[in-house]
Amino acid sequence: MKQASFLGLCALIFFACSDSGKTGSGKASVPAAPTSMQQVRDRVKTGNYTVEQVGFSHLFMGEAEPVKWEDEMPDTSKMYRNFVAERKKLRFEFTGDSTLNVHTGSASYPGSYSVDTLVEEDDEEKANSMKLRISYADPEFQFPGDTTLSKITYTYKVRGVDENRLMLQSPHSFNRSYAVLLMKKN
Repeated sequence: MKQASFLGLCALIFFACSDSGKTGSGKASVPAAPTSMQQVRDRVKTGNYTVEQVGFSHLFMGEAEPVKWEDEMPDTSKMYRNFVAERKKLRFEFTGDSTLNVHTGSASYPGSYSVDTLVEEDDEEKANSMKLRISYADPEFQFPGDTTLSKITYTYKVRGVDENRLMLQSPHSFNRSYAVLLMKKN
């Protein structure tokens, strides 16, 4: 009887501590860092990705600091909730080797993308990181009185990729933290 109780207790501890697709309470499992630009290109060239979870990575801590996902953040302000809700409306519909449609919830924009490791002058610490650059004409950045739309480019750092997911560090930030988007392929 004691042996059966002991085995039952061990089984309970084992299953309670096991990782069933998550990395702790409320934390999303994340795809591995990309190994090549071609790997990223192959995964995205005909995929349709929507934001599944929004996380945050401190501006000055780098990748050594783990991502804090939206349900782990102590901030529950309306501004925070609106920021997360806006990120979750984002969808990338990759239609070819360099073309995509960007969906922001209420609008869609045709655009282009590239995957590279190019470094801006002030970005030397990220020299070895892969970037997904997305460009499209956005009417929100149109100057008053101007009839032409301004083309804008957003640079996302590719932090992870697998068969069905992308993890992108967004250029957008909130409270001194970059938004990190865990996107799922539809």
